[in-house]
Amino acid sequence: YYLPPHLKRCFVYCSLYPKNYEFKKIDLILLWMAEDLLKQPRIGKTLEEVGFEYFDYLVSTSFFQHSGSGTWGNDFVMHDLMHDLATSLGGEFYSVSKEVGLETKIDVKTRHLSFSKFSDPVSDKFEVFRKGKFVRTFLPINFELCPFNNEKAGSTIISKLTYLRVLSFCDFKGLDALPDSIGDLIHLRYLNLSGTSIGTLPESVCNLYNLQTLKLNNCILLTKLPVGIQNLVNLRHLDINPTYIE
Repeated sequence: YYLPPHLKRCFVYCSLYPKNYEFKKIDLILLWMAEDLLKQPRIGKTLEEVGFEYFDYLVSTSFFQHSGSGTWGNDFVMHDLMHDLATSLGGEFYSVSKEVGLETKIDVKTRHLSFSKFSDPVSDKFEVFRKGKFVRTFLPINFELCPFNNEKAGSTIISKLTYLRVLSFCDFKGLDALPDSIGDLIHLRYLNLSGTSIGTLPESVCNLYNLQTLKLNNCILLTKLPVGIQNLVNLRHLDINPTYIE
């Protein structure tokens, strides 16, 4: 009740995590940044430092706590009661689904979506795409291997969710290419392709002028970056370890 509004928004965003999910400080802060949940810093301070301050305050007030199982104490978790609180405050604007498929229901007000698997091959007939066209967060968490091997899956997601700020295909093993239409996501600030089978990135990625974070962890088939990557003038975090980029 006494949290200032900017910290309330950051805390409620964590309702996208399932119960007992362990997360790292920097990973959450990059998502906060992408969703514009951090106040602009004072002169001499970075946006990341503002995020660290927010996070440390939420830890000090027990909204987050150390998980006890992470290396060097870097992993955090929310107590079940805190998670219930975040979920109740998130309301219809946040949707957490175990599975996304043809029958998955979503509210027209939903702006943030997390899930663990697809119950059907990705299709433009998904109600999620029909009612959730204004979704800003598409975030798989603890993603399971499931029907994501149809060639049009990536194109379908990108063409239907055009207002995305956060797009993650993390651990989508069947994803081996991005469509050129990725460059149409002009609002995108966070793109996570870690653990995919992508070998190259389309040059259209370089049209994502608002992109702040590009994660390519464990993209072992990736050997080069787009020629025009210097056009990503707002890129702050490029994670390419381990890859074989020349």
